[in-house]
Amino acid sequence: MIAVKYKKLIWFIVIILLLSFLYSLNETLKYPLKAEYDVEWVRYFDPTFIPVPHYYAVGFVYPAYAFFSEDFFVVCGSFWNLTSKRFNGFVAVLKYDGEVVFYRLFKNLSWTIGPVVVNKTIFFTAIGKDAYYALYMLDIDKRELKFLKEIPYAFVFTLNDTLLALHNNTSIVTLDGKVIINGFKNLRLAFYVYDNRFFCTDGKYIYIVNPGVKVINITDYMEGIRYEGIVRLKIIEGCAYLLGLGEGEHAYSPAIILKINLSDGRLVWRKVISYPKTCFSPQSIEKVGDKLYIGIVHQTDIDPGTVFAPDVYYGLILVLDDSNGELLWYYNVGRLYKEIPREAFVSPQFVPMYLKHLNGNDFIMVAVVNMIQVGAYRLKLHTPNEMYKIGYYGRIFLDYFYKTALTLFFIGAILYLIYLALTKKSTEESILQVSEEQGR
Repeated sequence: MIAVKYKKLIWFIVIILLLSFLYSLNETLKYPLKAEYDVEWVRYFDPTFIPVPHYYAVGFVYPAYAFFSEDFFVVCGSFWNLTSKRFNGFVAVLKYDGEVVFYRLFKNLSWTIGPVVVNKTIFFTAIGKDAYYALYMLDIDKRELKFLKEIPYAFVFTLNDTLLALHNNTSIVTLDGKVIINGFKNLRLAFYVYDNRFFCTDGKYIYIVNPGVKVINITDYMEGIRYEGIVRLKIIEGCAYLLGLGEGEHAYSPAIILKINLSDGRLVWRKVISYPKTCFSPQSIEKVGDKLYIGIVHQTDIDPGTVFAPDVYYGLILVLDDSNGELLWYYNVGRLYKEIPREAFVSPQFVPMYLKHLNGNDFIMVAVVNMIQVGAYRLKLHTPNEMYKIGYYGRIFLDYFYKTALTLFFIGAILYLIYLALTKKSTEESILQVSEEQGR
């Protein structure tokens, strides 16, 4: 009798452990691999001012622009001055070791846009009074900033060593207004200059300018992407990478990433990153070897969060396989918002606007942080090895297994006690009934 009881107990334990194992394994495999990183240095630009996003295209475009040159990089941006109750623009030039070479805050110009670098001369525009655009030139060797002239164009760029601009999102013009190419439908979504050619998209076509204009029809690839939902366009090794906002209920939307071969217009792959009640907004992209690094905003209404982050707002760097777009691992850079002083805290939103690979595992990231300020970071992104993967998933599995087994044992014990109570009551009733029958 005792052996039978022990046998039942052993089977009960085995079933509990087996169910715990299967459930824990299933839950563990839902988690993408989170890799680690180190922060080598951080530079914030005037944290006493608050940068406020402005509405542009499909939503918020955050007031941070960057251009990466060989020896330095330039950051332009905008802050909301709490004292004067107006926007103030700024421009900063940094070396890759973190040294701030030049910084200027514009008290009379609302925000700066651009920039573009020709040799060691920096050109950028700034919105001033009556919505005109002031064109500035900065000689980085002499540290001299000069106002050149007022122009009716926000974005400037160079082709064939000539400074050009976008006009009304429909044409490319010289700074004195001469039309170079026109007839575009809408160039405000995304454009990129690469290999002395101008690439842009209106969400239906990719236009390649210089020499002439080549048009690639991408309409068939836009399914599920919001109207005017292309956030970023970048050209890498003969392929166009488009970062888009997908259609979703309310503010919930997936990120959609496309890789298109420019030689024949063929879609190489399409990656959708989604999670229930969550918005993924892709902002930046960098290719290193056979991997893509995607800066993305993660925002969710789920408590305690998604498999990517336990909180509401976070910034992520996703690492994808460039051959097929599959997610390999990710970095939770959004936790960097915690470096903001608590008294300056507004929102834990972290927007990785630009990524630049330097060498090895070192990257520069320019981000809008906490809706408070613009920050520049030098990060060392560690590549997870096999031992790290085993340890990472092992911790998740053991955590699930421990909690699940305890829960099932507790539930099983409660059910067993209820079973014993019901059995005892039934036995007592049977004995009482037999006694009554014998008494008769």
